[in-house]
Amino acid sequence: VGLKERLVFWRLWHPLPSNRVFSKLMDSDPRIDVENVRSKINPLPTDPSEQNRIWYGIYKKQRYEPIIFQLNQRFLILRDITGLFGLAIFLVPAATWVLSGAYVKAIFVELALFIIVSLSARNAGNRFALSVVNDFSHD
Repeated sequence: VGLKERLVFWRLWHPLPSNRVFSKLMDSDPRIDVENVRSKINPLPTDPSEQNRIWYGIYKKQRYEPIIFQLNQRFLILRDITGLFGLAIFLVPAATWVLSGAYVKAIFVELALFIIVSLSARNAGNRFALSVVNDFSHD
């Protein structure tokens, strides 16, 4: 797990949604047959690393399903854009200050764009992780 994931999910430790998919996220998705998941994985893990390990095992079996593949690609693209905006928060205001002195406005614009893109990436990542569990719950 790298800096880009930490920028997307604003967490230093266990930032990926797969680290909390069974303990926090799964119950919020009405598409998922929670009881079926509980019957297949008993007991459901609460440890973030264990949740990630089990989720990844499920994902590996579904990764080439068209919707799962597409959701993964969407998350990865938005994650990378978030990383670029995270870097731009420092570079664009510095360049703007050198060129025009209007760095305060540039900081606010970059920060707003970073927040919008990171929230979009977070939503895509959560949706991706939950869609894997959703497919698993209906197998």
